[in-house]
Amino acid sequence: MKRFIQLCLVLCFAFAFAACSSTGPWVTTPVKPIPVEEVEEVKEVIPEPEPVVEIKEVKPTKTEISEDIFFPYDESIITDTEKVKVIKLAVLMEEYPDTNITVIGYACKLGSDDYNDTLSLERANSVKAALVEQGVDADRIVAVGEGEVELFGEDLKLNRVVIARSID
Repeated sequence: MKRFIQLCLVLCFAFAFAACSSTGPWVTTPVKPIPVEEVEEVKEVIPEPEPVVEIKEVKPTKTEISEDIFFPYDESIITDTEKVKVIKLAVLMEEYPDTNITVIGYACKLGSDDYNDTLSLERANSVKAALVEQGVDADRIVAVGEGEVELFGEDLKLNRVVIARSID
């Protein structure tokens, strides 16, 4: 069997060599080369690359802010439920560093005018202090006390409030 395989290989090489020889119908005529002088010079035109335009999202640095923080009767201490609003307000102010606010304190009509003027300012200052405690710059907050004003009608609970509004 080994001898048979050797004989097959010899025959394959013989046929391959015969096919490559210069005699026979399979031989083609050689191609005449073109003289270098006749070749036109081809200049490749490479277009200028398109300029890269980088689009950046421009986030506004100012926004309208509005939040109402309510207080219990005769108190200027912010309750835990209202502290959530103060934190939300502080986050907004951090997100929009060019927005300043006014916090305006109010009181209900119970008590004297002088007392309610003082209480409303204490409430406004309490909200301002809580915002500063959260990292807001004190210069961005104006605290004002308005005393007793019927903002929300006869419901006394709704008039014990500090209203925070953005300033332009």
